[in-house]
Amino acid sequence: MRCEMPILLRCCFCFPLRYGLLVWAYVKQISSLIFLAYLIFMFCLEHWRMNVGTRVWLSLMITLTIVDILFHLLFIISAHKKNYRIMRMFYRYSIFLLCVTMTNMALYNGSWNSRTCT
Repeated sequence: MRCEMPILLRCCFCFPLRYGLLVWAYVKQISSLIFLAYLIFMFCLEHWRMNVGTRVWLSLMITLTIVDILFHLLFIISAHKKNYRIMRMFYRYSIFLLCVTMTNMALYNGSWNSRTCT
């Protein structure tokens, strides 16, 4: 039996694939910058009421958001220059970040369920 794979040439059915990826990268970059501004604002506003664990968690979130912004910037530059090696590095970073996020969600849900069931 023969099966043909579709060739994807459009992103979101309107943009060419490369420009669609660039638009998506710019949207994610803007949302990451807004999230970073929110985290810094919350840290400055509430730092005197936070315990040590919350400060460490918020500092870690700020650091990870800055790393995310840098990788998105790297992806935007590589997409403009058509540098596929750097795009592949961003792809690997995204897969790693997805695995870390899913692990954190599983650990959080597991700890939340153990607290509510007892």
